[in-house]
Amino acid sequence: MAIHSIASLILVYNDTEFTDRVCKTLVAGGEVSYIVIVDNSDKDEFININKNKFPLYAANVFYINPGENRGYAAGNNIGIKYILANLSVDYIWIINNDIIPQKNAAGSMIETIRSCGDKSICGSVLYYYEDKDTIDENSVIQCYGGGKYYPAIGKSKLYCKNKHRSELALLKNKQVDFIMGASMMVPVNAFKELGFIPEEYFMYYEELDWQTSARKKGYKLIVSEPSEIIHMDGLSTKNKKHTYYYYMNRAAIIFTKKHYAYFLPLVILYRFMEAFFLTSGIKNKYFSIKGIINGIFSATARP
Repeated sequence: MAIHSIASLILVYNDTEFTDRVCKTLVAGGEVSYIVIVDNSDKDEFININKNKFPLYAANVFYINPGENRGYAAGNNIGIKYILANLSVDYIWIINNDIIPQKNAAGSMIETIRSCGDKSICGSVLYYYEDKDTIDENSVIQCYGGGKYYPAIGKSKLYCKNKHRSELALLKNKQVDFIMGASMMVPVNAFKELGFIPEEYFMYYEELDWQTSARKKGYKLIVSEPSEIIHMDGLSTKNKKHTYYYYMNRAAIIFTKKHYAYFLPLVILYRFMEAFFLTSGIKNKYFSIKGIINGIFSATARP
């Protein structure tokens, strides 16, 4: 039985296997009161399996199929609105479907939020998947909660990336500029106060945008070190590097226009230089440039 009043929100895209694993882990762990799955899949083979499979897990598992893939933020917002309207919880735990939560991952985040105040958004320490479902002192960190953002060039860097777990004890600066959406615990009152995740990006920078607005209204971004997650990164753009370049560049421009407009010329210049000189492959270059241009003119999201 869940100790804390938490609804876990999982966004799915063309997948059954990873979602099946994380759902079984959450049900077995008993930390969450509800599991809400929003299926952004655009292939019938996955939708037909998922809609018949996941609601049968338990009475507290809810499945939503929006009928189209409108991106990360829109998918999560559908789940958030469903939770606020139908479920009585104190926290929403937004997670990726390609994670393996370790024991007490959710509970540790709640304890950290309570110690820092309810105007807090909390992340986990994320680790790379290394052919095992557990973490030890030699496990390699993907990020400590999230990362640092450098607005002059419109780039972010994952904090503590590629360090080992044993090195966390030596870490002095534990502040991050954003919490990674693979594991993000949010008090429900934050959505009531701040509104929902911005939907104009389709992919990338949505959490950074929403959290930047949250910080301006007094919210803290914190990391619960005992909350540990294995993250099998990159399902949404797997084998589609050109898609990554398009959405990442487009998002960087849109975010800069909204929050750091005075850096926009620098960011555009840096992104063009990166596309021409640092990005390999004609296709990747083309979609990088297309993403920059679409971001400047706020064109439609899809490439």
